[in-house]
Amino acid sequence: MTNTFTRRLFKGDLVTAIASCDAPNGEQVVGGGYNLEISVFQDIHQIALLNDRPTNDPPQSYIIQFIVTDNFGMSTTLSLTAVAQCLGVTP
Repeated sequence: MTNTFTRRLFKGDLVTAIASCDAPNGEQVVGGGYNLEISVFQDIHQIALLNDRPTNDPPQSYIIQFIVTDNFGMSTTLSLTAVAQCLGVTP
């Protein structure tokens, strides 16, 4: 899942993306990660990683969260993509 933020981000804003597995068919998260793209590289130091982990028990999603530590520039946009590696249960 990709979330793109085109509005100006301010200190304290929470940026979140969640990738899910096919839980109804028995898939579970065995790993995950993220890709972060920022239009103005100088603003990269204004965010901090808050969560990078599976959710639930058993894990069915992978959550990525960043918190904005200082105001972004007026034209800065951010795109956050969460990726979940899923493992299916064989009947």
